[in-house]
Amino acid sequence: MKFSKIIFYIISISFFIFSIVFSIILGLESATIIFVISCFLFLIFLHRKINVNPHVRLFKVSLIIFLVSFSSLIVLYPPKSWNTQLIRNLKKASLIEPENYAISELEKNFFKWIESKPYLENIYGLNYTPSIIPFQYENSFYIFRTINFSEIDWNSLDHLTRLLVINYYITEEVIEWTEDSEVYGTIEFKGKVDEVLKNSLDSNWTQKSKDDCDGIAVVTVSFLQRLGYKAYIGSGKAHWFTVVEPRFEDNFYTPLFLNTWRDIHVFYYFNQYEFKLGQPLIDTFKDVWFLDEDYPEIREIIRFLTNNLLLSLLISIIVSFIAVLFICWPREYSSDILKEKIHNIQKRKEKITSKKYIGKKYNPLYWFLRITYIQIGNPFNKLYLFYWIDVFWCSIFILLIIFRLNFIPLYWLNSYLLLTIFLLIYILESQISVKIIKFFKGKIKRK
Repeated sequence: MKFSKIIFYIISISFFIFSIVFSIILGLESATIIFVISCFLFLIFLHRKINVNPHVRLFKVSLIIFLVSFSSLIVLYPPKSWNTQLIRNLKKASLIEPENYAISELEKNFFKWIESKPYLENIYGLNYTPSIIPFQYENSFYIFRTINFSEIDWNSLDHLTRLLVINYYITEEVIEWTEDSEVYGTIEFKGKVDEVLKNSLDSNWTQKSKDDCDGIAVVTVSFLQRLGYKAYIGSGKAHWFTVVEPRFEDNFYTPLFLNTWRDIHVFYYFNQYEFKLGQPLIDTFKDVWFLDEDYPEIREIIRFLTNNLLLSLLISIIVSFIAVLFICWPREYSSDILKEKIHNIQKRKEKITSKKYIGKKYNPLYWFLRITYIQIGNPFNKLYLFYWIDVFWCSIFILLIIFRLNFIPLYWLNSYLLLTIFLLIYILESQISVKIIKFFKGKIKRK
C-alpha cells in the first residue's frame, strides 16, 4: 500500500474517533442526527466500485462527519470554555455533588426557609401509572399539593409531598431560570453546584442564583441525594430535569419527575452509579428528528434567506464551488486526457522547484503552490469544463432547495434537507455531467 493511502486511512480513522467523542459531548440528540448523516454518507460514497479510491471515499465520509460534529460543538461550546466543558460533558455524572459545601449550605437555608412557615399553593410534580411498557406518556398525570406550614410541620409530610416542596424551593426561591448566554456568556454551559449557587452563596441567600434547566437539575439532584433519595438527572429534548425513583419507605411506586412537563419525553436518566433509558431508542429518534412547529428561530432564518435573493445566490455559488471541488475529486478521465494532465503537472512542478526560494520544500509557499497551481494550472482550461458545468447546475439546485424551505412544514424539515442535499451529493459523486455529455457526443458521432 502506498504511503499516501496510509495517510488517508490514518486521518479518516482520527476524524471518526474525534466525531464519536464530540457526539458524546453534544449528547444523544446531536449524536442521533450525526448517526443518520453518517449512514447516508456511507451509502452515497461507498455505493459503487468500492475498489476505486476507497481511501479517498472513506476520507470524504469521515471529513464531513467530523465537520458536522465539530461545527455543532463550536456553536454550543466556544473554545474559551473547552477547558471545563469538555471534561464535564464526557463525565456528566460528576456534576452531581451531594457532599459539596454549597449543597450543605443549601440544606441549612432550606430548613430556615421551612421555619419561616411559607404557604405553598398548587406545587406539583409529574408521575406515571404502572405500564407493561415503561414511560407511556398517555398514562402520566400531575400531582398537586397545597401546603401551609403554619398548620403543618416538615416531619409530618410524606416523602412524595416533601419532594414537591424541595422542587418548589429550588425552582422558585433559590434559582431563577436564565439562559446560559446571559449567565456564562456561552450558548451552553454545564455548571458545578457551587458555580450555579454562586449568587446565593455570595449574598448569604438574599439574592437568587441564575442558571437554566441543567443547573437546576444538578443542584436538585445533588440536594436530594444528600437527603437520601434515589435521584437522577433526566434528559429529554433540549431539557434536563429531576427523576426520583421510589425507595422501600416511599409512598409512591413509579418514578417521580420534577421540573418538567408531559411534552418532554424521557430519553434517559443517570447518576453516579446508573444509566437508564427512559424510552425505546426509535421513539427518541422520532422526537429528535421530527421538529415541532413552534420553532420561531428556525422560521426567522428561513424567512431571512428566502427574502434575500442575492445573499442566497452567493451562498449557493460558494457552497457549490466547495462541494464540486471536494466531492468530484478525483475525477475519471480518459487515458489520453489523464496522460496529458499528469505531464502538465510534472512540467509545473519542475518550473516551481527550479525557483531559488519558492521551490524549497521547507517553504510553506511551495506546499501552497503544490496543491493549487501545480495540481490545477489554468482553472479555465477545457480540462475543467465539467467542474464549471457542475458548479452552474449545483448552484441552481441549492438555490431551489433554499426557496422551497418556505413550503416545508417544520416537522419534515430535517428529512427534506437530508434527502435533497444527499441527492445533490449522489449526483455529483456519480459525475453525471460527464456521462450526459459523453452520451450526447456518442449520439452525434453515430449520426
